[in-house]
Amino acid sequence: MASIPRPRGIAAAHEFAHLLLVGGQLVGRWKRTVKPATMLIEVQPFRSLNRREECALAAEAERQGRFMNLPTTLSRV
Repeated sequence: MASIPRPRGIAAAHEFAHLLLVGGQLVGRWKRTVKPATMLIEVQPFRSLNRREECALAAEAERQGRFMNLPTTLSRV
């Protein structure tokens, strides 16, 4: 199995700390960076996400932003 490139800032020790699951299937990984006035959620999907999955991902990022009381940006790595 070919190695999947690790996103910037995700060390080997944390590679499996933030897994992106859809319907119980591993479809990617994510990383959250919190700064004083904003939050960035970087997602590395291993496959294309369909419209429903994209909407669910965006809703979850928004929910995380509300929980942290910070404006949130969702980006792909």
